[in-house]
This record gives sequence, C-alpha cells and structure tokens, in this order.
Amino acid sequence: MPHPRALFCGAAALAAGASAVIAASAAHADEKAVAAWDSVVQAEEAFSNLSFQKGMRDSFLANFADDVLTFPPNAPMRIGTDHLKSGTTDDSVLTWHPVFAAVAASGDLGYTTGPWEYRKSKAAADSKPVAYGNYVSVWKRQPDGTWKVVTDFGASRASESFLSNEPDRRNADRKRAEQQKDLPASDTIRDDAIKSLLAQDTAFGANAVKSGFSPAFESIEAPQVQVYSYRRMPAIGDRAANRAQSDILGVKEWHPDRADAARSGDLGYTVGTATLLLPAAADKAPPEQQPIKYKRIWRRADTTQPWQILLEVMNTTGPALSPARVAPGSNSRP
Repeated sequence: MPHPRALFCGAAALAAGASAVIAASAAHADEKAVAAWDSVVQAEEAFSNLSFQKGMRDSFLANFADDVLTFPPNAPMRIGTDHLKSGTTDDSVLTWHPVFAAVAASGDLGYTTGPWEYRKSKAAADSKPVAYGNYVSVWKRQPDGTWKVVTDFGASRASESFLSNEPDRRNADRKRAEQQKDLPASDTIRDDAIKSLLAQDTAFGANAVKSGFSPAFESIEAPQVQVYSYRRMPAIGDRAANRAQSDILGVKEWHPDRADAARSGDLGYTVGTATLLLPAAADKAPPEQQPIKYKRIWRRADTTQPWQILLEVMNTTGPALSPARVAPGSNSRP
C-alpha cells in the first residue's frame, strides 16, 4: 500500500497538474491529426506529379492499394490492379490537385478531392484541356506507414469554368485537423463503425424510397457537404447540394455494397448502386429510371454521435459517360 504522504502528495500534484495533462493530451492529438492531414495531402500531390512525369498507368500502380476499388465507365465496380498491369501507356496527360482534405482522428484513413484536367499529350500541357471534372480519392494508411488509394471515383463536368477559380479550402480543413480531439482507436471500433455505416446507408435508401430523395438526404447531410454529379457543377454546402439534387424525384432502389472506416470510428465511406427517378423528357410521361454508382464519405465527432454525409459523388452507369480521367485500356477516375 502506498504511504499516506505519497497519496496526499499525489492528490495535490494531480489537482495542480490536471490542466497541464489535458493540454498535453490535446497537443498530442493536434500533432497527430495535423501530421496525418499534411501527409495525405502530400501523397495526393505526389500522385498527380507522378502522373505528369511517368503517365497515368505507372502513377496509378504506384499509388493504388492492391485491393483498390475503382469505377470504370459502363461496367461494375472493380477490385484490384490487374487490369492496370496489363494496360498500355500513351502520351496523354492527366493532372489534378486537392482543394479539400480530411483525416480521421486515428490518422489511418483520409480523403482528398479537387479538380482534374485531361490533355491528349504532354506537348499540349499548356493548352486547354479536352476534359475536366472532380476526383475523390480515399486514402488508407498501410502497415509500412505509407498512404495508398483504396477507392477512386469522381465526376466529369460539362464546363471548365469552375477550374479557373477552384476554391482552395485546405487552410480551413487543416485548422479542423488542429482542433481534432483525440479518440480511442481499435479494430473493434472500426468493425462496429463499418456495421453502423452500412446500416445508416441502408436506412437512407429505405427512407428515400418511401419519402423521396431530398428529405432523406437533408436529414443526414453535414452543413459543409460536397456533391459531385456527372456533367454538373460541384455543389458545396448544404443549400447548394439541396438545389443541385432537387430534380431527383425519388429512389426506386438503393444498395450499399461495401464500406470501410477508420480505427477511431469517426470517418468512413460507403459505395454502392442505386436507381434514381428523374423527370421524364416528355410531358406526363412516367419518371425516367436512372441507374447510378455512388460513393459517400461520412463523418461524425465520435462514436456516440450520428453519421453525417460529408461528400457524395454519383455517376450514371449508361453509355453517355465521358472518357475523361481514363487511363487507356485501364482504370477510370471520372
């Protein structure tokens, strides 16, 4: 048993040093979150630089995880990189840069998104791109400490205008990382988070089928939500997102197929397929049924809080998809 004086001195020291302990813990959380945030942004920038220097195929192989989930046009979602290894290369140029980024408190999962541009050759590097859009990369920390892309999906758009003044919100995102509180992290927390994500996304689908897409979406969107849809301008913020999706009349089917989450349970994603109901081209005709593939990034303050949609990207599965951000004979990043 400790000596009574030791107990007294320990209690006094605890009272006197409580604020210092809390401050040190918060500083540790800040440093870990900011370091992870910086490193995932740097990984994305290095990925783009490698794409310009060595081409899309080699840069994708260098940065994609072995079990990466990609979304080729007019085809089911694809797992792995075998199709890249057998692909060919050419002189086309694909470049991009991150303007949004977020990382989990555990520092093992993050995402970046921003504009991409596609040109037919390096000789045309200073010319107008022939295709453009927004990418969304989800990065996962590997056992050796490096980052690898585990899902890659985005949306092309009809207009280039957003690229010239793309808002760079990385300073605000980095400040959020500086304010990130430390959270417990474990495989059990991750497994429970994956289950809750799939349940949340499934519940959204049921609600959307019953009550309509917009009411279901608005009930779980984050105020700073981002929405990227095929051939549309990006929508940033809940009001813009709601306007951008106001023409979705309803949902016929919604099927989350896969999910993953950070070991801290505060950041995760779902991917899946759905059939939306859109306005018909002809008056009084029934709604058009539009099959889509989607990816959602979800965030919550901690495991006691509900999930909110931080980002959504949807692409049609029909033949009208642009070839933009496609490595010839291999992977698509539109």
